Amino acid sequence: MGLLAWTALEYALHRWVLHRVPPFRRLHALHHEHPCALIGTPTWLSAPLFLSLWEVLAHEASAPTASGIATGLMVGYIAYGFVHDAVHHRLSRRGSWLHRAKERHARHHRAGSMTDFGVSTGLWDRVFGTRSLPVQRHAGAVPAERRT
Repeated sequence: MGLLAWTALEYALHRWVLHRVPPFRRLHALHHEHPCALIGTPTWLSAPLFLSLWEVLAHEASAPTASGIATGLMVGYIAYGFVHDAVHHRLSRRGSWLHRAKERHARHHRAGSMTDFGVSTGLWDRVFGTRSLPVQRHAGAVPAERRT
């Protein structure tokens, strides 16, 4: 449950906080300007948020349930970190899941793009209609990045 909740939280934070709320929007714009720079959410901000969330969940449900959900959220956050790093810094085999994630995230990084907010999954972009479609290539055409 926590992992699924993480994907929704990732989408919501990326779409409505990082692209709209002024102090976060300005900081996130740096990532868009320098996508290979190691710019991310500082631990001093993310750790208290997870601890606060656990505290709220522990008051609303049992401690084991709160711990399970919070653990799923944290595992999702860590997985997101690995995926986000990989889409910017790792090679991928064409057609693989990572390659499709890289293409989706590259479409998000286009100037002025307000699509493809999901990094670890494109699920919520499909649900909320913010998914862009990949550029279709004709059979036998040589991709522009491979032309010499």
